Amino acid sequence: MAVPFDEPGIQVITLSLISVAAVLSLVSVTLGLFSTLTGKDPLPKRIRRLLRRVPASAEDFRLRGMSLTLNGAAVMLMASLLTIYLVGPLLAFGGWSGYAPSASLAFPEDTVFLVTTVAALAAMACLIGAYTLSGRVRYVSTRASTGAQPGMPPA
Repeated sequence: MAVPFDEPGIQVITLSLISVAAVLSLVSVTLGLFSTLTGKDPLPKRIRRLLRRVPASAEDFRLRGMSLTLNGAAVMLMASLLTIYLVGPLLAFGGWSGYAPSASLAFPEDTVFLVTTVAALAAMACLIGAYTLSGRVRYVSTRASTGAQPGMPPA
């Protein structure tokens, strides 16, 4: 038997998960911007030693940073869209006592559809761009090399 979404516990769980996703996307954008601007790894050395591979050069760190930034922006857009879709009906039907009166949310349906469609397309464009950039990053292994040329990035 499925639990209806009108159940307050389901709404709280959903909004909590969206909040966690929004915080993680903000961290991703912050780390990505740091890596893009400086060309350095934002992770501490202890965590970096646990990784299997790292970007080969400062330019690769910048590419990976931009990919992180685009991924974080896409998740942020999707979290905001989900929040709008979840909180909007709750305010309109009086199921949630927020600070905004329900009359302040009276946007035309066409406008809401256009804005959410553009935001969803922008999120998809960010994800496609991040995937494209992540494919261009060259990595080197952090493990001891057994080949004849240690420390050379794969071609």
